[in-house]
Amino acid sequence: MIRSEGPAAIQARVDNAMPMVELLWRRETDGQSFDSPERKAALDNALREKIRLIRAPSIRSHYGQAIKDMRWKLFNARPPQQGRGIGRWQKPEGVRASTKSSLLASSGEGAQVQLREAVILAVLIRTPSLLPEFEAALDRIPCQTAEHAAIRDALLRLDPTDKNDLAAAIGAEIGAEAVE
Repeated sequence: MIRSEGPAAIQARVDNAMPMVELLWRRETDGQSFDSPERKAALDNALREKIRLIRAPSIRSHYGQAIKDMRWKLFNARPPQQGRGIGRWQKPEGVRASTKSSLLASSGEGAQVQLREAVILAVLIRTPSLLPEFEAALDRIPCQTAEHAAIRDALLRLDPTDKNDLAAAIGAEIGAEAVE
């Protein structure tokens, strides 16, 4: 190739090469069906095994984050809903200041659900070691507020193995007020 096309051709191929993490992802997902929890778990286990082989902690962390992002896209793609009916997903309404201040004073079922969500999210933010165990359940929580949904999504995207302050990382991503 060097003789026939020159060094620039080799550099062009290197520059356009598929990233190794993408190659790993394709190897594990192409032609596969992930229509059951068992198959999703098998994919998670296979990818974790491959990532554990990476010795450099920084690279391992970046691979883990990239895989988590790809997994999020694969398992959380929601096709657009048409018509009416049960199960129709709608973007949650934004949180109003009056709602925030009255949440603890409210006694309705909706307020109780929001409070439970807030406690679950706060525990996971402060105890990131629990995230791998509860990741699938967290993924299924239909949050009552846009703020809770944003925190949930950030928890699923961020790497819990990075022992730095997860609350600060989420705050930097979606705003410190939301985390507070």
